Amino acid sequence: MSSSLIMALFRSSLWIWAAILASLLPASALAESAQAQSSAAMQAVVPAGSPNETGAVAAKIGIVAPVSAPNPGANAESAVQSQNDALELLSPAQRTTYQHAASAFTGFCHDWERLLHERELDNLEHLSWREDGGLKTATYTGYGKVESCECKASKEGLPIGKIRYEEINYSIVGKTINEARHAAPKLIHEISTLEIFSWDKDKWFY
Repeated sequence: MSSSLIMALFRSSLWIWAAILASLLPASALAESAQAQSSAAMQAVVPAGSPNETGAVAAKIGIVAPVSAPNPGANAESAVQSQNDALELLSPAQRTTYQHAASAFTGFCHDWERLLHERELDNLEHLSWREDGGLKTATYTGYGKVESCECKASKEGLPIGKIRYEEINYSIVGKTINEARHAAPKLIHEISTLEIFSWDKDKWFY
C-alpha cells in the first residue's frame, strides 16, 4: 500500500473521530443541565410554610423533624404558682389563718366522705316504693369516692374549701320489697358535684 493512500485513510479516520466527539459533547452538556434542573427541583420541594407542613415534607425525604412533646404537668405547676402568688399578697395574719385552715381541710375531707356514705345509707332506709308492672321499684341517691379536696385563699384572704365527688342515682326492682332491697342496684345516671365550704371561727362549715 502506497504512503499517499495510508495518509488519506489516516486523515479520514481523524474526521470520523472528530464527528463522533462533536456529537457526544451536546449530549453530555444536556445531561449536566438536566442534573442541575433536577437538583433545583428537589430544593424547591421544601416549602417555607407552617412547622407541620415542613415536617410532613421533611419526613418524606428522610429528615426527622423535631416534635415538641406536651408537658402534662404544666397546668398543675401553673396552678400551684398562681396559688403561691395569691398567698404572697396576704397579710401575715391572713396567711396564718389560711395555713391553719388548709391543714384542717384534709381531715374535713375524710369526715365529708364518711358523711356522704352515711347519707347514702339513710337514703336506702327511706325509700319511696311504687308498683310498676307487678314489680316493686324505688330509686335512691348514692355517692362515689371523693375525687379531689382543694383549699384556696380568696382575694379577700378568706380560706375556701372545694370537694368534688360523683352523685349517683340508682334504681332497684324486685317482686317484693325484700327482694328489691337485695337486688343489684341499676345505675340511672351520674352527676359530677362540686361543693364549696367556708372557714369561720376556726372551723369548716357545711
